[in-house]
Amino acid sequence: MLRDYEVFFAIKQDNLSYLMNVRSEKPLTNLPLEDTPEILMNNVTPTQVAAFYGSVKCFFYLKNQSPYISASESKLSLIHFAAAGGNESIISSILNDVTKLNEIDGLGNSPLHYAVKYNRLPAVKLLLAKGAVPDVKNNEGFTPAFLAAINGNLEIIKSLHEFEDHMDSLNIIGWSPLHYAIYNRHIDIVEYLIDNKCYDTSFESFISYTQLAASQCLDNIVKKHINDEFKDNDANHNYWSIVHFAASSGCVDLLKYMHETFGIDKFLELDRLDRSVGHIAAINGHLEVLKILESIKPEMFTLDDKFGKTPFLYACEFNHLDIVTYYIQKSDLKHADRLGNTPLHIAVLKNNPDIVELLIKEKADINARDNMGRTPLVIACETKNLHLLRVLFDNNADPNILPNNHRPIVSTAVIGNDETILNELLERGADPTIKDKRGWTSVHFAAQIGSIRHLSLFIDNEKTKQLFSSQNDLGQTPFLTAVFWSRKEVVSFMLENNVDFQDITDNKHDTALHIAARLNHPSLVHALLEHDVNLDAINDEGQTALMVAVVSWASEVAKLLLTFGASPNVQDKNGMTAFLLACQIGDLETVKTFLDSDNVDTYVTDNEGNNAAKFASLLRTNDLLRVLKQSERCEIPDDIKIQDETADDVFVEAMNRSDDDDDIYSKDHYDVIDPDEEEGEDGDGGMPLFLNSGEVYISRTTDNLLKDEDQKGKDDYDDVAESLLM
Repeated sequence: MLRDYEVFFAIKQDNLSYLMNVRSEKPLTNLPLEDTPEILMNNVTPTQVAAFYGSVKCFFYLKNQSPYISASESKLSLIHFAAAGGNESIISSILNDVTKLNEIDGLGNSPLHYAVKYNRLPAVKLLLAKGAVPDVKNNEGFTPAFLAAINGNLEIIKSLHEFEDHMDSLNIIGWSPLHYAIYNRHIDIVEYLIDNKCYDTSFESFISYTQLAASQCLDNIVKKHINDEFKDNDANHNYWSIVHFAASSGCVDLLKYMHETFGIDKFLELDRLDRSVGHIAAINGHLEVLKILESIKPEMFTLDDKFGKTPFLYACEFNHLDIVTYYIQKSDLKHADRLGNTPLHIAVLKNNPDIVELLIKEKADINARDNMGRTPLVIACETKNLHLLRVLFDNNADPNILPNNHRPIVSTAVIGNDETILNELLERGADPTIKDKRGWTSVHFAAQIGSIRHLSLFIDNEKTKQLFSSQNDLGQTPFLTAVFWSRKEVVSFMLENNVDFQDITDNKHDTALHIAARLNHPSLVHALLEHDVNLDAINDEGQTALMVAVVSWASEVAKLLLTFGASPNVQDKNGMTAFLLACQIGDLETVKTFLDSDNVDTYVTDNEGNNAAKFASLLRTNDLLRVLKQSERCEIPDDIKIQDETADDVFVEAMNRSDDDDDIYSKDHYDVIDPDEEEGEDGDGGMPLFLNSGEVYISRTTDNLLKDEDQKGKDDYDDVAESLLM
């Protein structure tokens, strides 16, 4: 890489003697960022570097060594580098091939674009004289005139104008060169373009020339052309007039002039959000503009916008202390926006401490509530703003005013997981025992988020220790909440601190073991089993934790419960045991676990007399039936047939039995059922019989499946269908 640096600097200094001793056209990579123009950043050749820097000796030497120079990665050819460099002799040597004069790179830029971009006036004139097209647009819709307007090069603008009748074309965002000249405050170019009528006011844009000039406080431009030239003083799509733009930029003198010119009407116009000129000035912090507006119409400062905010509320929001100080004596400190936020709410929310202290000094209601019932203190807690929390407490803020959801501020601090805020609240008298609307306490929330730090604080406090046995509206204690949210570390903490859980159930009489089993959480179940726990407690459904584990497909949990002595023979309200439930859902692994246990009653039946084999026979395959039969621990009724093969095997065999003459299983014998077709009177919805190229052929019943009434074929089919429907 060192050689690349050396070659680069040698070419830049036109040091031909050094260059003649090194290789020529290998691309230069990793050039120094601080000293390399953008155009040279992508693997350029030494010849291209020489063309850019106007290193004549090096350029012609390299060009003679390698006359065919390929374009760079950005499709920049040699003429682009030469135009950017501006050396006329190098440009002329390349332009012997006139086809290169308007050659476009990967971004749509012509050589003229590059000459203008790098302010190469002689190169611009040379290219124009040789026939360069001045109004070619690049991929963003920029002609060379746009770049000249941005750079502020009036002489290039004039040169381009000589070869272009109009310089009012628009780019992809609808701006012309005049827009960019105004935006960049190039007054001389603005005046030139206006004087030469290089603009078009017939198009629609999100901002007109006059509005843009007003936003840049170009007073003279606006004053000169406000009435006669542009005729574009109407409001834009946001209903902003030139008065709004002038107010947004703090153009005091221009606003005075507009008032003299237009009168008061334009100053009373509202934008799309019902914001007045006063709102715009307050948002942008222009006190002097507000004073002018106050002299025009004092009521402007008290108007509500679409969000119910006055200019004063915006001054509080955007931390414009000078405006708040000036208007605080004239403003209603109880006025709230549509969300119920007073100035103090907003200042706290936006963390503007100086304004908060000023509002408190002026007797703002420190305990005011927004539409959700939140006080500024609650907002300070939600935003974890310890400084403002202390400021509010120092001024007698009440920590026990409940918002509409009745969530106490201590619970809010716990949810925010900020121990410093929590300690501050407890020291300042916040009540940690209050429940919210769902019956949740601060300890419930600490258990939910898994905060051991908060739980340690609560369990060491006599006032909050009692909350560990408090139940919410679901009947859950913090311990059950921790189990429900799989907070094993919290469960371990509570077990270590002897928090009672053995006899605690929720509203459905689920114990901690029920909940952990339902979640299929083996390690959590194991932690509970290491303590004195009722393994066979039943919930409202009459189910034990073992049953819950089975129906939750938690086979590892079920095995764990059996190992610790859970009874597999408890029956629920329907007479189902854990074993029968496993057979019903077809959990082969769990069934095998039960069959391996001598304690399991495998001959048990439910309230309707169904045994394990009956439930297994209703499954799609015979795998479970075969397992039950092989175990010799389950009675298989005579009416239940067990196939040696799986249902899929039977089906494949049946398919293979069809012949070419009378293929009773071909799709021609079946109706193709529209998926959107309603269910008929002849039975349940169709059963997929086989798939072929994505089509599903369905039978409504076994009787109407075949169109062929051949009885022998029908009998053969019935045998197959019966096995599939078992």
